[in-house]
Amino acid sequence: DTFENLLPECFQDLINLVLEDCDVDCLIDTTTTTCQPMRLFSNLQNLKLTKATRMTRLFRGPPPPGCFTNLRKVHMDDCSGRLENIVPYVIPIGPKLESLLVLRCERLKHIFEFDLQDNLRSETSLLPCPPEIHLQKLPELRGIWKPPHQWDTLHLTNNDNHDEFHNLILEAMLRSFNSLVTVAMYECEKVEEAFRVIDYNDQIYKEQFSNLREICFSKLCQLRCIWKGP
Repeated sequence: DTFENLLPECFQDLINLVLEDCDVDCLIDTTTTTCQPMRLFSNLQNLKLTKATRMTRLFRGPPPPGCFTNLRKVHMDDCSGRLENIVPYVIPIGPKLESLLVLRCERLKHIFEFDLQDNLRSETSLLPCPPEIHLQKLPELRGIWKPPHQWDTLHLTNNDNHDEFHNLILEAMLRSFNSLVTVAMYECEKVEEAFRVIDYNDQIYKEQFSNLREICFSKLCQLRCIWKGP
């Protein structure tokens, strides 16, 4: 039989969750219930997904309250379905994440992506800040962070509302950049630049990656630069 979703009832004390070789579309489906969602996985610290070839996201519908807010480590291996971005569309990883390991996700193009929506404030407040990122054998990966597609347009617009959006994005991205201690990428053939220097209103944020201590790159065939400045 094929699992369509898993909806646990009482997993508040669960710390480790491992899904291996499971034909699962999603982990939690809240689209078919009219009940107030209960707290789920609020104490989960370690999540490992292996060979989840059908999975496109963990949640279908609004996530339950408190879900994954204490997540420390995420390990994804051979989740080669339709994943193109991990955060926030697949895993709404919270601010306590310490380590992210992603292997053999064939369609993955970016790790972190967010867009300019009405709930931008809540999204940017949860933009992950993991000290360690390990990426390996991701043949379609273009980069770690993907700025909003409106970034270039807003950059040319002088508008108080747009400036507020830009400031929120900058704050979230800088917080994510500056938390990094270790970055490792292996066999990611389409990555052309590892990090992009933020330049906004002719101001270069020189303190980016101020805590970075270790970079390990191997077999990045298209890599042109590590830092791409303005």
